[in-house]
Amino acid sequence: MMLSLTLLPVWLLSLALPAHTVLHEQRALQPSSYSPSAAPAHPAAVLPTPLRFFLRQSNLALAEQALLNLSLPSSPAFRHHWTQQQVDAFFRPGEDSARAVEAWLEAAGVPREQVRRSRSGGSVDVFGLSVGTAQELLNTIYSLYTHAASGTQHLAARAYHLPAAVSAHVDFVYPTLQFDARPERQGRRGPAPAVLVPPERRGEEAKWAKTGEKRDRVSLGAPGSGSLPKLGGGVPGPDCLGSEQGISVCGQFIVPQCLEKLYNYPAPNTSCPASTPLRLGIVEYTPQSYLPADLDLFFQYYLPPAQGARPQLQAIDGGYAQSQYTGFGYQGESDLDLQYAMALSWPELPALYQVGDMTGEASFGNFLDALDARFCTYQGGDDAVFDESFPNPSPGECCAQIPRAGPPVAGVWLSRACVDGYDHPEDCGTVPKTTVISTSYNYNEQDLTPSYMQRQCTEYLKLGLQGITVVFSSGDYGVAGNTGSCIDPSTGTYDYAGSMFVPSFPSTCPWVLSVGATQTAPGAADPFAQPEVACQDVITSGGGFSNVFPRPAYQEGAVRGYMESYPPDGDMGFNKGDMRAYPDISANGAAYLVAVDGEFQTVYGTSASAPVVASMIAKLNSALASQGNAPHALRSIGFINPVLYTPVPGRVNDIVSGSNPGCGTGGFNAAPGWDPVTGMGTPNFESLLQLYTALG
Repeated sequence: MMLSLTLLPVWLLSLALPAHTVLHEQRALQPSSYSPSAAPAHPAAVLPTPLRFFLRQSNLALAEQALLNLSLPSSPAFRHHWTQQQVDAFFRPGEDSARAVEAWLEAAGVPREQVRRSRSGGSVDVFGLSVGTAQELLNTIYSLYTHAASGTQHLAARAYHLPAAVSAHVDFVYPTLQFDARPERQGRRGPAPAVLVPPERRGEEAKWAKTGEKRDRVSLGAPGSGSLPKLGGGVPGPDCLGSEQGISVCGQFIVPQCLEKLYNYPAPNTSCPASTPLRLGIVEYTPQSYLPADLDLFFQYYLPPAQGARPQLQAIDGGYAQSQYTGFGYQGESDLDLQYAMALSWPELPALYQVGDMTGEASFGNFLDALDARFCTYQGGDDAVFDESFPNPSPGECCAQIPRAGPPVAGVWLSRACVDGYDHPEDCGTVPKTTVISTSYNYNEQDLTPSYMQRQCTEYLKLGLQGITVVFSSGDYGVAGNTGSCIDPSTGTYDYAGSMFVPSFPSTCPWVLSVGATQTAPGAADPFAQPEVACQDVITSGGGFSNVFPRPAYQEGAVRGYMESYPPDGDMGFNKGDMRAYPDISANGAAYLVAVDGEFQTVYGTSASAPVVASMIAKLNSALASQGNAPHALRSIGFINPVLYTPVPGRVNDIVSGSNPGCGTGGFNAAPGWDPVTGMGTPNFESLLQLYTALG
């Protein structure tokens, strides 16, 4: 399908632009499934959409300090978290921003009748603009790109500029860098193998991607997605199973009792019945789903009272616990997350945020929409490449009952009648917020535009202001990106032999808690007699430095200390500016015993580390809530990073051995204090509990 560009007379060829413009945004490379077309974009063609200037939110410069004020024990505002209404009022774009853009457009000669503000006030839109005029306004060049599989043409730029005085008021301009022309998807069963997935890793993907076109990525929940956990080499025998084995297996496998011993964590109170206070939320992306029988098999051995217990389903955009596709590629992530989250948080049951239908490709934007209705339309809404668009009536192979968000219609869930796409509007503000949210999925920074990442990162900051701890896994490939991808510095494109490192998003957002992976010391007769080391069996702990986000104040001292005392090899391919460093903390990520599809497997990944840390924070919140004299606003920890980075002996267990190799290098080395392999170390639950209890 060809992009239709209506031709009209070229006007305003000499615009009265201010002399000084600045680079506002640029993209290193286009998605790998697009290539530049032979024919350039015609300057007299009309842009396919209005040229939209999305306004910068108010008080962004003050937002970091506002969050720190809520997160530092020395601050009078410590843990006095905000309401959603207070957050909305604080960030609402100011009238001066809209006027600055409108005044510039008027000075440039754009007719006033073509300029309108959006209904929400979040953007200034210019209608009927020609490509040539847009190019001169933005000091850019638009090109046509062709999608390799469908032949769809897409108009995009590689960089654009704005006057300095206008740039200060604008988040981003659309359409410019965004590759959001979604090719035809009717009949699409699911995502096909990503370009970056090596052939030996595509077995499970081939089962999922039965039809449909090749895209430039694997959707988050599809088998083959690089952020999913990895299988180990051995399957445990019956003699290794059962709570009676206790910590005796911890030198070979990880079970809940091992984590309790490693991190000074309390055993579950098995005398209490299950409860549902909604403190912990586990995020899963369809087709990843748990099998109820797997939960019961795991709890049979490690927490008998939990047999029959289930997480609280919070369905988002048609999400449900699918069971028509089974095996490690479909249940490995969710079974791992929920078995350990439930074991560690018992008797409280976590919420399961199940995101997306069976034929779509739901992502982080869709999840954030469901938490905050305002996010659905903020800055133009979701990205149509990396987030799913709804309604999605795509037909699939299986009949299933997918619950709608909200109450059932006429007392029953609507049947999809052999259509397993979610053919309803997207869920906006439909699910409750838990005080801790754990996600074990990620993208490479390289795949996303800065505006896409910044939009979501600001939302994570807003959640922090509301007392919510947002936890993400740091990745399983050391300094490389998903599936071990690196970048060729001469071309800026992916190359497994490349030398440039690939940071992981959202871990590089400064307002999330990024969790890396450790393991017990290999070969140790007593796994508790010596400190853990950075995980290097099957996976390596993701870590490094962002290429997008500057370093936040709370980690400046710790990161600077590492760079000065343990300077990395100067030839290594990472951003050596003052950039956000990750991970922040770690937990064991090696050889977890997980019941998957009716049998136990050994599972590895930061996919395990993240829900373990999240469960511990949720347990801390439970203890704070039990303090009857504590105001409601003080019953959650919220943004914990500044506390973790405060150097107090015993607050964390320092990890000083191991590294995270990748991209033809040995990667970074673990070291005393913070390091870009394991962060500040692993948590000491009792020490953190004493701290927060003493602070009231």
